Amino acid sequence: MAALFLAPAVHPPPALGASSLGHVTPPQPGPTGPTGPTGPQGPPGSSLNPLQVGTRRWYQADLNAPDIMVGAWPHGVACDGACIWVANFGTANPGTVTKLNAGNWSLLDTYNVGNNPCGLAFDGVNIWVANNGSNNVTVLKASDGSSVTTYAVGTSPEGVVFDGVYIWVTNAEDNTVTKLQASNGALQGVYAVGGWPMDLAFDGAKIWTANVTGNSVSRR
Repeated sequence: MAALFLAPAVHPPPALGASSLGHVTPPQPGPTGPTGPTGPQGPPGSSLNPLQVGTRRWYQADLNAPDIMVGAWPHGVACDGACIWVANFGTANPGTVTKLNAGNWSLLDTYNVGNNPCGLAFDGVNIWVANNGSNNVTVLKASDGSSVTTYAVGTSPEGVVFDGVYIWVTNAEDNTVTKLQASNGALQGVYAVGGWPMDLAFDGAKIWTANVTGNSVSRR
């Protein structure tokens, strides 16, 4: 009679991390390792001078708003975020600028400046006025219109622009632009451009000047 051999019973291995009750215990994190070395310096980020951002406060367009009377031959216009400033080119001895409420168009006041005011710019605190007939710029405090000071520039100044640090003024008859420190009016330089420079714009990096008789624009 052949002998019978019984194979031992095979049991499945217990689940990884199984407890005596059959529940799986999740793996636990180990201790935190030491801090690694500092990585290399990254590229410089873009910095933003808040004064280089034009202050704007938009209102719903009202196409039926009435015309608002200002001074003679209004030429330049600028916004300080709450008010509109208008240069009255046809005024002299003294020349004037008009201040209007941008929200309700009301006339706030009129302030004396140099002869034949032309271009204007807002630097975040003050209004700069190019006085075409006086060959200078007048600085007015935007909050109350009081006169801060006056700086000499070239002959027949027309346009004014602020780049966040400096004030730039076109001198039409000199074919130049004048660069002033906005904080104290210190002269930074006078630069040749095309014929009869009129207006300016700042693109965030360069100053662009429109030259009337030169049929050109200059960039610096």
